Amino acid sequence: TIEVIADESVLSVKVPNLILQPLVENSIKHGLSNKKSNGFLRISAQKSENRLLIEIEDNGQGLKGFQFDKAAKNGLGLTNTYARLQQIYGNNFSFTINGNETGTLVKLDLPYKM
Repeated sequence: TIEVIADESVLSVKVPNLILQPLVENSIKHGLSNKKSNGFLRISAQKSENRLLIEIEDNGQGLKGFQFDKAAKNGLGLTNTYARLQQIYGNNFSFTINGNETGTLVKLDLPYKM
């Protein structure tokens, strides 16, 4: 099941091209690909003051105890995503990934730009 939850106010907000694609792809490839049934992927976006909050969540095999570390080798997709966000926003963003035995949650906190 794929669910997209987005406030009407965020549908025209600009985000970097292909910034979500590797995150959704990782969710499917590494989280859900071996799940036989009842898999879900939820993508949500909302405005909070002058910020755009995006979450990508799945109930796949999870990354038990995983937390993204910009200094570690996290895989090409995650490393490139972080580098692109840093190049565009400097330190004005947040990129977190938390995994447990019931899935993975990716959170992006970006400036809200129309």
